[in-house]
Amino acid sequence: MRRDLYKILCNAEVLKIAANYVYDDKKDDFIPDVFRNQDYIFNLQENLERLAQSLKNGTYRPRPLKEIDVPKSGLAVRPGSALDIEDHIALFAIAYLLAPIIDRVLPESVFHFRVKKKGKRPHPDKLFQNEGPVLIRKVLRKKLRIFEDWYEAWPAFVAEAQNIYEKEGFTIMVESDISAYFENISHPLLADILRQYAPHQLRLINLLMEMLSIWATPSLTGYRPQRGIPQGNEVSSWLGTLYLVEMDIELLKLQRRGLIRYVRYVDDIKVFTKDPKTARSVIFMINRILRCLHLNMQSSKTQIFEGADVRKQLYDERVEQVTKIIDGLPEDPSKITRTQRQDAEAAVRPAFKRHLAYKREMEKEDLRLFKRTLTLLSRIQSPMAVRQSLKWIWKQPALTEKVSRYLSNWMGHKSVRAGVESALLGEEELFDAQYLYLLPMFRSSTVLHLKHKSPLMRLGCGGAYHWAVRAEAFLSLILFPLDDRDFNKLQHRYFTETSPAVKKTILTLFLKARDRVKKQMFAATIQEPEEETNRFRKYIWALTYSAKLGRPHLAALKRIEKDPARLLATLLGALQSRDISTLRLVGRVADDRLKILPSELTRRAFTQVSNDAKRMIEDLASPKK
Repeated sequence: MRRDLYKILCNAEVLKIAANYVYDDKKDDFIPDVFRNQDYIFNLQENLERLAQSLKNGTYRPRPLKEIDVPKSGLAVRPGSALDIEDHIALFAIAYLLAPIIDRVLPESVFHFRVKKKGKRPHPDKLFQNEGPVLIRKVLRKKLRIFEDWYEAWPAFVAEAQNIYEKEGFTIMVESDISAYFENISHPLLADILRQYAPHQLRLINLLMEMLSIWATPSLTGYRPQRGIPQGNEVSSWLGTLYLVEMDIELLKLQRRGLIRYVRYVDDIKVFTKDPKTARSVIFMINRILRCLHLNMQSSKTQIFEGADVRKQLYDERVEQVTKIIDGLPEDPSKITRTQRQDAEAAVRPAFKRHLAYKREMEKEDLRLFKRTLTLLSRIQSPMAVRQSLKWIWKQPALTEKVSRYLSNWMGHKSVRAGVESALLGEEELFDAQYLYLLPMFRSSTVLHLKHKSPLMRLGCGGAYHWAVRAEAFLSLILFPLDDRDFNKLQHRYFTETSPAVKKTILTLFLKARDRVKKQMFAATIQEPEEETNRFRKYIWALTYSAKLGRPHLAALKRIEKDPARLLATLLGALQSRDISTLRLVGRVADDRLKILPSELTRRAFTQVSNDAKRMIEDLASPKK
């Protein structure tokens, strides 16, 4: 395409498409925004128009990357990151424009982050038609996606590998692993690839490279190397898929000669041959190409498999059996009958006991089985894996996200309550990333109690913890009654704090303070220079003074927000309003949520909001003397 697409990037309508994609992509952030970016989304159209203008006039500057260590196994970690929502939108808008041009250079052997065929992508105008808000419904957002879904691409990748082995006579498999792949992607080489296949889009590519340069992890002396892309968003995975296109070219030469067949899923490469000599030469070729790309093959994980060993690598009958059980259940968990639950539990129990129940450590091949089994047990509400799940919080910290979702169903059990409390509030510290999964689960459970207030306050004030952990701990405190001594401590913490996420969470807690204390705090912080904190202040202001923005936002959150602390924060902001319709909505949302809130402490907090809303309505409705 010869037309310069940068002008299209500077269009709020294109950014609106990107925002709908990013809204779902950010749900998997390694560092979730403490308010799920609602302080940006509530006035999304205006924010997108401002972003479009800054891109157009050249004043747009990416913000620093938010980083956290994500546990792998034992004490090993990998870098996880999250982008500011505005940067995430700009990044995806660039990919949205570039990907259709470049996707054609990737062969069919490459799976995942492939652009959907035109027939599978409805025109955006049709999807936005008759939709009032800037963010469209989830079912329409899925149709809007430009990339194929991973949960369709991965089975297709596996099925193609199995087909090559079973039906095409290639009985030897080379499996290669790249050491620290995303951390070592070279910016200049990536830029060369992009410019080679999209030569007329230099302005888009230059902006993308500027963003990646700013997000590169600096050395101890502040030097930013020209390598590494953020992990934790789908655009980076698309760039990671594209970066190995030169390897595809070389492998395709061998494939056309009938010497090999291969498949690739981002950096997961499987090459099939018919003889050991070709397999060895393929390994040497891959190693040579990787060195040219400034990457390193992980020798210990690069292997040649033959015969039955290939089958063992390609097939895991245990996982397939669990998947078959899941597929036989109704998609809606509420429609699963008692008999179906019992039958499913009986069917999975033998494999669970044999392969998982008594494991001291789980090997790589067991991890997928464990995750799939937890999915099934969550669907049928079975506590079969509770004891093992508690153990894996410590033994296999990378499983914490999956484990926390499963254990949330069993927080009423004494052993689960004790295990999670010990992990969160005990003496032995977890990885920071683990707190980000366990804290929201804990505060949304039946066990939250007044006795947890002091430990959560200590966690929030603990300077040794990652700022995201402290923000989540402080947000949990919004469900507790707070007194003047608490607010004095929080005020001191605010003025010694460097993280904007923690600062805006502390400001949220002051919405619970007496009017005098609250007004003093907001007045004392009005000159706050940091943009993220000011964005939150504008959000509170709009909930208070703009019924046009506040009421639709409240109505939307009522449907989608499951976390009681995040919902309560918004209700407390709207409770500052003097608009009777807004206050009535606040009362209705609080009353509706009271029916399903798990803990007595949380119910008291929402009851207080409901009563305050009714009292304020009465005061505003009564004639002034």
